[in-house]
Parts: sequence; C-alpha cells; structure tokens
Amino acid sequence: WNVFAVLASDSAADDGTIVAEEAAMIATILLTYSDGTTQTLVSDESWRAFLSPPVGFEQPTFNDLSWPAATVKGVFGDAPWDEMNIPTDPPTIAFDRGHWVWTDAIPADGDIPAGSRAFPRRFVPQPGQIPSSATVIITADSGYQLWVNGINIGFGNGFRTAETWNINFVSGPPVIVFAVLATNSKVGPAGLMMVSEINMRPSGPTNCVAGSFVLTDDQSWVSTKQDIPAGWQQVGFDDSSWPAVKDEGKFPNAQPWGSDVTIVPPTGAVNG
Repeated sequence: WNVFAVLASDSAADDGTIVAEEAAMIATILLTYSDGTTQTLVSDESWRAFLSPPVGFEQPTFNDLSWPAATVKGVFGDAPWDEMNIPTDPPTIAFDRGHWVWTDAIPADGDIPAGSRAFPRRFVPQPGQIPSSATVIITADSGYQLWVNGINIGFGNGFRTAETWNINFVSGPPVIVFAVLATNSKVGPAGLMMVSEINMRPSGPTNCVAGSFVLTDDQSWVSTKQDIPAGWQQVGFDDSSWPAVKDEGKFPNAQPWGSDVTIVPPTGAVNG
C-alpha cells in the first residue's frame, strides 16, 4: 500500500496572528499502476487530520485510525484562496545545472588533440530504492556514443544539438553506469555535457522511499588519457584508478559553447 502524508503549516498575518479559518490544504494525486491503469485521489473527508502530529506520522506503519476526519472547507477556486497557478506540464530536466567537462589533461591554450576519450560515471541507489527509468540529455563537442549498463543507447554529432534518451530499467539494477565515448574531431576545444534524471520505485509496500535524482557533470565522472581498454563501458569494469574529469565551465556561460544548444525530444524508450 501507499501512504500519502502532508505536513501543512499556516503563515502568520502581518500583525503576527494566525488566522485559523484561512488555513487549508488541497491536493490531487494521480496514481499510475504497472498495468497502465490510473486512479485519482483528492483531498476530501476521507483524509484524516490532527493538530501537532506526532513523530513518524508519515510512516506506513503508523496507526492513525483514532484521528478525526478532515474538514472540507471548500473546493478549488473558493475564497479566500481563489484560483492558483498550476503548471500544465511537469518540469523537465535541462542544462541549467550542467557543466562542460573533459579529461584532466587540457592544454593551457585549450587546443585539445583530436581523438576519442572514455567517460564513465557510476550511480548507486540508496538502500530501499530501485531504479525504474532514466532520462538523459547529452551533447558533446564534437560527438558522442552513449551506453547505459553496457547497452548501446545512441549517439550524437555536433554540440549545438543535444539528444534526449529515455531508458527503462526492466530488472531494477543495483548500480547504473553511464558510459560516454566523446570524440574531438579536430584540434581545438572539446567538451561533454550530460544531465540525467533517475526515477525510483519503492522496493515494497512497507518501503515507500522513491523519488528521482538528477545527476550532473561533476567529479563523480572519470576519464583516462591512456588507450581505452576493452569493456570499459561495462558495469563490472574497474575504473577506480581513473582520474576525475576537469570542469570546463557551467552552462550557459562556458565558452566557446555558450547557450546555443537545442535539446531535441526523445524518439522512444530503450530497455536497459
């Protein structure tokens, strides 16, 4: 089962007093089941409410049967709350937290030799979390090939276009390895920028630890200046001796790339 718990608080008026009759909470929750069916839950008298809730009230094992039913104080649009701004689409990941990176061997003049470099990044979920899917946006100067857990996901050419890749994790892997082979086609600037959102599902009805994590280009990425070994993109490959990447600057201010990057939508999903 799932338990939705809300800790609602009321703000004070200008004189510091609390106007209790204006305090309220409203929610609409859309559930999507594994068979594709959906169910909508709304805040109504089936909810329970309690003043000064005890520690642990949000846990599935907490017994709230003695709590009184919530009081319905109106519907959406009623005064004093009136209409509110609700986004029409869920937020999507973007490069606003992205950084351009390359190996730790960047010449002082910025003229990086032509060639390909390997960039792996490992992500280990917290206990009780099972990866269900991931969305990746990625671009590279001059191009890239992307693997996730050894599976070839796709490629891109030219940094002005960033691809979006959706990956479904069928088996819920205990570790996720993003592996990028980035290629610099000629002597000059080179960089890789990738942001990924990993969505989690709970491991069981009594463990509701889920949510999503956004991974960016940081020191968790590693690379090597040496010859690229076979199997480096596989989960079992040991890259612990590889040095961390070098940060070349944050999007959209890092030069010479600036903000001129267009993210194209995904064409489908890949099973990882």
